[in-house]
Amino acid sequence: MAENLAYMPVDNQFIRQISKKRFSYSGVYVYNYTGNSVVEATETEEYKKYGCLYNWDYANTLCPQDWHLPSDQEWKDLEKFLGMPIEQLNKYTLAERSGGEVGSHLKSSSASDWWWDQVPNVLVGDNSSGFNAIAAGKFYETSRTYLQFNWEGQDAIFWTSSQEGSEFIARDLKYGSHGIARWTVDQKNAFSVRCVKNDI
Repeated sequence: MAENLAYMPVDNQFIRQISKKRFSYSGVYVYNYTGNSVVEATETEEYKKYGCLYNWDYANTLCPQDWHLPSDQEWKDLEKFLGMPIEQLNKYTLAERSGGEVGSHLKSSSASDWWWDQVPNVLVGDNSSGFNAIAAGKFYETSRTYLQFNWEGQDAIFWTSSQEGSEFIARDLKYGSHGIARWTVDQKNAFSVRCVKNDI
């Protein structure tokens, strides 16, 4: 897919406040939206630009028929194809995964998608792959009383379907780098999703 998944369940509750100290979470989020209306959420500028952010469980179930959430290996196949050296593919860092400037080939070429136009040293991409990644940020549940949307304009983070131990593998494109990070993270995060068409 050349854009972020934007599907949401009709009965989605988003972030619902139960009391002053308790919240309920749906696993599907629209950046900066904390209401309960699907209609309202789809009318926001953030939804129109970024689509939705999903926790890992949802990310694994929402791709359309004949599509799937890409595995870590499928991401590595793409990275290798775009020029990443073989010795960098299995690294869990950003600095050591900058070979071939793979992040640049995946990122959109618009500075407005990567922080703001007036911020110096924004490393936009050339989007030569057609992937057109934009920095949609993330949602993170730090506790039952503290919720965060952050990194809009800074990071485009995508789930893979792969696990390592109790955590899950993701990819992270950053506004200040031409590389692409490979991290393991927990289920309290919600990131963007790109689906891959099944082999025929």
